[in-house]
Amino acid sequence: MAEFDFDRFNAQITNATESIGKMVDAARGMISPGSSWTQKVRPPQLYKKTTGDKTGSIFQMVFGFGTAAIMTPVMLGTLLPMIFNGPSLGGITGLIFEFLFLAGGLTLGFLGMKKGNRVQRFREYIQALQDKTYIELPRLAARTGKSTKFVKNDLQDMIDERYFLQGHIGTAGDSDVLITSDDTYKNYLQSLETQRRAIAQEEAEDERLSALSEAERAIIREGESYLRKIKEANDLLPGQVISAKLYRLEQVIRRILDEVKKRPGSANDLRKLMNYYLPTTWKLLESYQEIEKEPFKTEQMIKTQQQIEHTIDTVNDAFEKLLDELFRDTAWDINSDISVLNTMLVQEGLKDADVSIQNK
Repeated sequence: MAEFDFDRFNAQITNATESIGKMVDAARGMISPGSSWTQKVRPPQLYKKTTGDKTGSIFQMVFGFGTAAIMTPVMLGTLLPMIFNGPSLGGITGLIFEFLFLAGGLTLGFLGMKKGNRVQRFREYIQALQDKTYIELPRLAARTGKSTKFVKNDLQDMIDERYFLQGHIGTAGDSDVLITSDDTYKNYLQSLETQRRAIAQEEAEDERLSALSEAERAIIREGESYLRKIKEANDLLPGQVISAKLYRLEQVIRRILDEVKKRPGSANDLRKLMNYYLPTTWKLLESYQEIEKEPFKTEQMIKTQQQIEHTIDTVNDAFEKLLDELFRDTAWDINSDISVLNTMLVQEGLKDADVSIQNK
């Protein structure tokens, strides 16, 4: 999969946010200071505030480990007499309750430590993000000293617990990424859909080309190469007249190549097109571009360009005739189907014999 361009999408979102901020500032300048509409527009909150979680984790550790520290000598005080004097029902009962308090304190303390460490990692993740709304997970793993697998699971838990209020885990190329904005995630999904369609088109194209021989595929590739060069030249040339002619040339060449891909065996009809017409046309177009680069054009230069433009018109007409020839078999098949359908409808009494579908 092609790598998802998060930088471009993030820049688009940042620019949009800045533009909205400028509009809001302009609007505020037209509103009186006492108006209720002077409240600032704040960007959406992306992260959970963790001050309370940090304080809570410290309290849990202090209370939990403190309870364990108190219960440890108490248990020893209960256990030692039982060792020397023998066990008693009261001593065993007291020891059980003391152990439960010790275990509960340790559990609470370790849970507080775990929460505190998670809050610390969360803050490190945010620092690594800086002002971006995405980051590759291997970078976060390197920053925290954890494995990528651990970081992925850790981030997913944080997303589930609403540390990242708009958090998503995605994939870009060979690596997973953290996305912290719904807008960026929406662009990410759109990019995936675009890539999916492009892959499907490429697979369909490969399937169509598989029916062609290697020689026929070579002709198709050569035609597509000329098509790309003509398009690039058209994008660079400023004149509207030549641009319209080249756009027409692009369209007819593309139609011819598409028709050949659908009809294996017809590629041989393009040999003269590829061996002479397209190379000659491209040579003329190169000459046109060289003249266009001249800062001062002589009368002969202008006349030469006009001759090239007229020649491209001639080429377009010839290529359109070639396209008609390629389509002729299809047209015959269609006419045959229409004729058969007319005959069947007449035989079934569903239409008059003197009324043809073609004339409807």
